[in-house]
Amino acid sequence: MWPFKRKTAQKSQRIRAFNAAEINRLTASWSGSNASLDRDLVNTLPILRGRSRDLCANNEYAKRFIHQVKVNIVGAQGVTLQNKARDNSGELDSPANNAIEAAWRDWSKRGNCDVTGKLTRSDIERLIVETVARDGEILIRRVPGYDNASRYALQVIEADFLDHKANEERPNGTKTVMGVDLDRWGKPVSYHILRKHPGDRAAIQGREHDIVPADEILHLYVPMRAHQTRGVPWMHAAMVSLADVGGYREAAIVAARVGASKMGFFMSPSGEEYMGDGKDSAGNIITEAEPGTFDQLPEGTTLESWDPTYPHDQFESFNKAMLRGIAGGLGVAYHSFANDLEGVNFSSARAGILEERDTWMMLQDWLSTGFSSQIYPEWLRNGLLRGQITFPSGKALPRERFDKFNAATWQARRWSWVDPLKDIQANREAIAQRVRSISSVIRETGNDPDDVFDEIQQERLKLEAMGIEPEHLTASAAQTEQDNGTQTAE
Repeated sequence: MWPFKRKTAQKSQRIRAFNAAEINRLTASWSGSNASLDRDLVNTLPILRGRSRDLCANNEYAKRFIHQVKVNIVGAQGVTLQNKARDNSGELDSPANNAIEAAWRDWSKRGNCDVTGKLTRSDIERLIVETVARDGEILIRRVPGYDNASRYALQVIEADFLDHKANEERPNGTKTVMGVDLDRWGKPVSYHILRKHPGDRAAIQGREHDIVPADEILHLYVPMRAHQTRGVPWMHAAMVSLADVGGYREAAIVAARVGASKMGFFMSPSGEEYMGDGKDSAGNIITEAEPGTFDQLPEGTTLESWDPTYPHDQFESFNKAMLRGIAGGLGVAYHSFANDLEGVNFSSARAGILEERDTWMMLQDWLSTGFSSQIYPEWLRNGLLRGQITFPSGKALPRERFDKFNAATWQARRWSWVDPLKDIQANREAIAQRVRSISSVIRETGNDPDDVFDEIQQERLKLEAMGIEPEHLTASAAQTEQDNGTQTAE
């Protein structure tokens, strides 16, 4: 009995093992790395960044992805401040909130928030998401006391300026990793910022840099792993496929052009009238394919028939299959990424778009918490101390009430409904069944519920004062009565 039991135990152990960890003839070429991400990036980050930039400059699908990032995360208006300071009774302090929001909008204009005077705050937000998606990371330097009206500005710094060659480990547990000084817990302490862009010709002479305290720098990237110090381009998993698709399409186009250009050859008995494009140093014939041309071949030379058929029947299906995989690697819906609406109906489009929008909203939260929520308290404190945030009467908000006024919420852009009629009906039913609030529906459109309610109230009062019957309110009331009557009859 003992040998039988022993064999059964061994078999059970094999069943519990991970097949993905086995090394056999099928997995022998499957290599893996257990190194830290920082170690992997020390030598590869500049290459990854350079290739990502090349794709964004020359590959139409990579360019499309970057465009989607800017449009869906930031949009035309940028992230909007909605301050929610409340008075002692718990009611919103609307005069103070309006004053703060007005001052924030003024600071966000071109010439006020950026040290170069070229960018608005929305421009900076779009530059942040585009650069992080393409390069993997970006630095924003906060400059209090800057020589502008608000005495506070931002400096946008490309990741190339963060000296990735600065690496050192110290006996006390602190270290420098690719230009970032870390304490023994891994918290950034300071940054090694190069004075010149390493790609500039003038920077070849040396790599002089400044040590900038971490409290002046916002180092923005989307972390992939714990203990990660530098950011990775978002397209990293799809970059090889993007390059392959570009190369495949180029080869198919060249083959199609050649097949459509070369008409034929004349055969000469003597070959003295050769009309080709010449020969190379080895005597090989050089000929170019041009539309409507007939070349003459030299004596003793015959033409082997060659008829390129690209793009063949499988081109479209193969291209779609590749783009579906790339879209999955980028986390976007295929039909919007590839501009392919063929065969898309309401249900399939809605399913793809809703999942994609969850991704965009997650990244919007990353932008709001990592950028807007970091600079707002400094801007607010600076404005209160300088008396620059005032009521319409000209009276400055009290500086000692910073904790009360520091009540920012951020509203990112939202999207139109896939099918407005169906979505409105669904929201209306959800509100009627008490599973959604009117405010949540308003926020879903990208608006502030308090602003919408105030606008509706002011609109009603204005129409009544002018003796105009608010038709949309009357129609809504009539529809409600009709619905109630229908429900009663049922």
